Amino acid sequence: MLPWLEDTILPGFQVEPASVSKIKSTEFGDFEYQTTFILYNAEPMPGFVRVVWSSDDQNTISWWGEYEDLIISDPIYCSGHVGKRISIRSARPITWIWIEPSLAHNRSTFEVFIPEYDISTITESSPLPFVSEVAWQPSDAETVIVDDLDPEFSIVTQTDEPVNYIIEQVDSRAPLTTDEYDQGLRVDRWSNLGEWTRLYHSSSYGRYRRSYAYVMRGDGSSAARFEARLPREGHWKLEIYVPKEVFKESNYGWSTSLFGMQRENFRKRRADPNSPDEHYTLQIRNGDFERTEKFDIANAKIGWNAVGEFEFGSTDVEVLLSDWAGHQDIEVCADAIRWTFIESR
Repeated sequence: MLPWLEDTILPGFQVEPASVSKIKSTEFGDFEYQTTFILYNAEPMPGFVRVVWSSDDQNTISWWGEYEDLIISDPIYCSGHVGKRISIRSARPITWIWIEPSLAHNRSTFEVFIPEYDISTITESSPLPFVSEVAWQPSDAETVIVDDLDPEFSIVTQTDEPVNYIIEQVDSRAPLTTDEYDQGLRVDRWSNLGEWTRLYHSSSYGRYRRSYAYVMRGDGSSAARFEARLPREGHWKLEIYVPKEVFKESNYGWSTSLFGMQRENFRKRRADPNSPDEHYTLQIRNGDFERTEKFDIANAKIGWNAVGEFEFGSTDVEVLLSDWAGHQDIEVCADAIRWTFIESR
């Protein structure tokens, strides 16, 4: 009898970023592409997933279960605490990979990150089977990650002093509205102007649930706060995670009129790399240490981006990400931060 018919626990799947290599091919010409990544079941309960991929930039998954011009694998069985190496061969570079879990902690299909690469410098490798079991362990680097769904994440408001933030209290009672809330933030594709809102997206960071908080047309009066207790004092590197949606341009928005809510078109665009005022502003606090960092969101890449390195004399640290990025058309996104310990040189 399959164990999930008796137990109440579920599998939970995580993935490592993909890598791309070339292999010799007789089917597609001189060579073909091989895109490889690790899929790991981080829970004791076994489960099934399907892998979905595409070589078309425009292809997307329709979340009600239908697919458009995508390649879909057969179900793949993954035992508890077991890693699977998935290797996909293709005539053209793969642009999108998703994992579709069945009855898991992952509530929906999620994306496998494919880092940017130069086709001319791809190395050659040996062909691998589509699925193989591997002994996988997380990186041994000493890291601390704070995600937007963690208890250490909150939205805070400023007082009259520009660096003095206070916790914004959220009424835990059910609001008299049909809106969906997740841990104090409204969940919606369209944000009310100046309001931090949560959005689920397959490209964002998350252990099992992929989401991020975002705000449009903030005025510098609020910030997303990431608190962390580091395991030791010393030299730490700070990174911020940037999901794919930050770089998409669109026209959207809502505003409130005398007669209720009405839709208006507000532009959302990527920050201009030639405009130095268009950047994210982060404040790092650690005891008496305070520093303000400008993060170049215009030249950021999807995934983890370096912010800076810091020497800390205590272990409690917080990062404040301002709701204002230099222009009203620039969305501020708070997804996750990562601290990595750096050995003394």
